[in-house]
Amino acid sequence: MNRSILALLFFITGQCCFAQVNFTESSLPIIQIQTTETINADSRVSGTMRIYFKEDGSTNRLTDIPEDYDGNVGIKQRGQTSLFLFDKKGYSLETKDQDGNDVSVQIMGMPEEEDWVLHGPYSDKSLMRNALMYTLADSITPYAPRVQMTEVIINDEYQGVYLFTERIKRDGERVDIAKLNEDEISGDDLTGGYILKFDKSDEEEIGWVSPYSISNEQPTNFVHVYPAWDDIVPEQKSYIQNWITDFEDLLSSPDYTDDDIGYRKSINTESFIDFMLLNEMSRNVDAYRLSTYMFKDKDSKDDELHMGPVWDYNLAFGNANYCDGSRIDGWAYDFNDVCGEDMYQVHFWWKRLLSDPTFAADLAEKWAKLRNGKFSNANINSVIDYFEDQLAVPQIRNFQKWDILGTEIWPNAFVGNSHASEVEYLRTWLMDRMAWMDVAFDIELASQDIEAGDIVLSPNPVSNVLEVRGDFVGSDYIMNVYDLSGQEIVVEYLNTSINVTNLKRGMYILKITKDDSQITKRFIKI
Repeated sequence: MNRSILALLFFITGQCCFAQVNFTESSLPIIQIQTTETINADSRVSGTMRIYFKEDGSTNRLTDIPEDYDGNVGIKQRGQTSLFLFDKKGYSLETKDQDGNDVSVQIMGMPEEEDWVLHGPYSDKSLMRNALMYTLADSITPYAPRVQMTEVIINDEYQGVYLFTERIKRDGERVDIAKLNEDEISGDDLTGGYILKFDKSDEEEIGWVSPYSISNEQPTNFVHVYPAWDDIVPEQKSYIQNWITDFEDLLSSPDYTDDDIGYRKSINTESFIDFMLLNEMSRNVDAYRLSTYMFKDKDSKDDELHMGPVWDYNLAFGNANYCDGSRIDGWAYDFNDVCGEDMYQVHFWWKRLLSDPTFAADLAEKWAKLRNGKFSNANINSVIDYFEDQLAVPQIRNFQKWDILGTEIWPNAFVGNSHASEVEYLRTWLMDRMAWMDVAFDIELASQDIEAGDIVLSPNPVSNVLEVRGDFVGSDYIMNVYDLSGQEIVVEYLNTSINVTNLKRGMYILKITKDDSQITKRFIKI
């Protein structure tokens, strides 16, 4: 969709009301940005950024000293469709030193870097779809962007709830692939690392068009992310294009499933499976065709193509009223069958992979493992609860600023009159979607027959010792504590008490197992 059409849509649809909000303190981190020029989408402008963030979880106030970050930034608007349709803008940030040079810093506990994103959820009135997906993806993939809910002020005007997150880029703490210098044009040096994506883009950013595109009118464009289109040299551009095309040739060949000469020698199969399950469970209407990242490292480190990291899920989880985006049944990879006229079609990779019985079986097996573990209803509900609790008061201010509750904002499939109803729609949609996938994959879930009401945790929130009470607790039970990524946490168990003094602030999951039954409960450490 070109910019003139988007501008026309913006004029036709109009946008809803917005107002000034009196704002001085928050339970979330506060980001305050000042610029001397108007922020635009074409070039970065200089400014300063202060971040008020207390690691102990106490209230952040604008009268505090901004201990987390107090320095210079370059800022510009970001986004594509959202940039033209929504009043609430997204931003990309670069942290700078006093001379205006990029400088890597640690922000809100995230590893040092210089490139950051402020995502402003607008049509996603749950305010949490990206945060939810990035958190779930982080629990099963090597890397997903880290997230922190915040409230933002720009040039003395309150802007609402934003998701502060990492921009996808090559870095040891992000996409951990080899650095590729412009003079590395032969041998092993030339083989990596590279980051590519399927996405909307300006013509100069497109590296090449796949020879397996549906048509000239519906091309599959490979976009250079790293090295960037204006940094990559001809030898590197030619190498990665030929490498990908060789993989596509293997995948389309009659012997594509052969263990020795087939496609498997070229890809990290697990990354493709994880990426597919994440997109299917969210039924992301943009899945496989937009904001779809992939990377390849240097051959001496890893000679396989990996899918990911995940990015941009504000239209997922039932938040799209077109191309079956809100249906709980059906597969996102069948997009072309539903919306065959759309310019951006799903590439042939996914259906071809699924025609391999081994890949299809591995996909179902991984889904069964996730549903009986990290993606159980209880665990996912705990993540949703965590973000809903964080947003309890900030969402009120957000919707005072952007008065859109009860208003259809493109492309809403559901319009709720409250934040709670928006979250409940997201929760119910996801539970129903996963249940449909369980049937489609013909998997059996582990026993979950213990009622949550049988167990009481107190105090909750807790600072020191958590007491566990209920008929289910006895001599033949096992208790385990996990963080939201599914990582088991080492704590001290004292019969029916758990010493959580040394845990970091945040939400945790307590799993109690007895014979073949289990129950999970969430608690908050303060």
